[in-house]
Amino acid sequence: VSEVKSMLDAWIKEIEIISQDTTRYWTDIYWESKLYDLLEEIDKIPWDFKIRLFYMYPDSMTLSHLERLKNLKKLLPYFDIPFQHISPEILKKMWRFYNEEHIYKLLDYIKSNFPGVFIHTNFIVWFPGESEEDFEKLCNFAKKYEFDSVSMFGYHDEDLAASSKLWDKVTDR
Repeated sequence: VSEVKSMLDAWIKEIEIISQDTTRYWTDIYWESKLYDLLEEIDKIPWDFKIRLFYMYPDSMTLSHLERLKNLKKLLPYFDIPFQHISPEILKKMWRFYNEEHIYKLLDYIKSNFPGVFIHTNFIVWFPGESEEDFEKLCNFAKKYEFDSVSMFGYHDEDLAASSKLWDKVTDR
């Protein structure tokens, strides 16, 4: 909060909160996210400014979290949520701890409760084991929700990543 106040003293008008996974703010200390508490405190600061959030992973986002965000007066209706895929099989291989139903609930709530919303997401394609059906499901998901912005990343092995040990690589792209 003090850092935000010092930025506001320098006439900064938009506070961007970003990390590798913003939804896990302070979980290393409190074993639960304190992001929403922080945002509520920042929102109380009596200046004319806006707050923008980046990289809010869906596995640690709930409808009650979104309800708290909805009550913030300074929050821009910008959601950067890296869903990464929609196929249950691929999400499981990616070690993602959420499913289609959870994703649909989050998106439906966001679209219904945040006027003028802008939604950005990221997808990883060609993940080991991704079938034509998985890819088609991802395409249909993207069409259904008409995201405002999508970043697509082609999978490639990273030496220390568990996925590099998976045998069923997608070779014919």
